[in-house]
Amino acid sequence: MIPASFSLEILDNPENNTLENFVIEVEELSNLDFFKRIHLPEDIMAEIESKSHETEKASFIISTYCPFFHAKKLHIIYIHDKKSYTKELSDALGKIKGDIAFYTSKKEQALSSLDSLVLTAYSFEQFLTKKTPRKLSLIIENPSESIREEIVDRIELLSCVYLVRDMVNTPASLKYPRRLAEHIMKLPFRNTKVTLMEKKELETKGFNLLLGVGSGSDKDPCVLVFERMIDKNLPTLALAGKGVTFDAGGLQIKSDDGMLDMKSDMAGAR
Repeated sequence: MIPASFSLEILDNPENNTLENFVIEVEELSNLDFFKRIHLPEDIMAEIESKSHETEKASFIISTYCPFFHAKKLHIIYIHDKKSYTKELSDALGKIKGDIAFYTSKKEQALSSLDSLVLTAYSFEQFLTKKTPRKLSLIIENPSESIREEIVDRIELLSCVYLVRDMVNTPASLKYPRRLAEHIMKLPFRNTKVTLMEKKELETKGFNLLLGVGSGSDKDPCVLVFERMIDKNLPTLALAGKGVTFDAGGLQIKSDDGMLDMKSDMAGAR
C-alpha cells in the first residue's frame, strides 16, 4: 500500500543491490568483522577505527566512496544510545540524499530499521508536476519466514502512516468528510466490516447533532461504522470518535501564525 511513487525492496544478499547509497549500521565499534569480511579498503577501516576511539559515547556517520555492492557511496552509521535507536537512525538517514540500500546484520532490529528507512523518506508530492520517486531496499541476510511476515505487516502499518501524513498535509478544501472516508475505506482492514453512512441515512437514523454541525459546510457529513466480531460470547462494545476535517471554531481564537497550521487540526480525528 505504500504510494506508487515510492518503492521498497527486501533483499537477502547485498550483492543484489542496485541503489547508489549503501548504508551499514555498526552495532559495536569494537566488532569490525563484517567490514573485514567484505574487504573494506584500509583507509576506510582506519577512519572507522579512529572514530571508534574518539566517539565511544556519541553517534556518528561516515560517508565515503563505496568500492563494492554496485553502489556509489558508502555510509557507516553508529548509534550509541540504543534507547533512542529509531530517532537517531532517522536523523542519520535524513542526511542522505537519493536512493538507499540499508544493510542490517541484527534481525531483531530489522523492524526498527525499516521504520526509520521508510518514514525518513516521506515526501508530500501530491501537487507537484514533477514527482521524484525514491527507491529503498532493506538487506537482511538469510531472513527467516517469520521475519518476512513481520516485515509485510509492518509495511502495511507504515503505509497507513503515509496516508495520515498525506491527509494532514492536504488542504482542507480537498479533504472534506466524504473524501476522508473514501481514503480510510481503501485501507486493508482484516476481519472488519466497514460501512459508510451518508446524509440521507443519517437523517433517517436521527444523527441530528452531527447534521446540524455539518450544515455549516457545503460538504455533507458522513459516518463510518467498523464492525469486528472477536468473540460471540463477549458483550458488544461500541466506541464513538470524531473526524473533524476543518475546525472552523479556531478562526475566532487563533493568531495569524496559528491559522497557517489549521489544516493539521484534523490529525486528531479518531
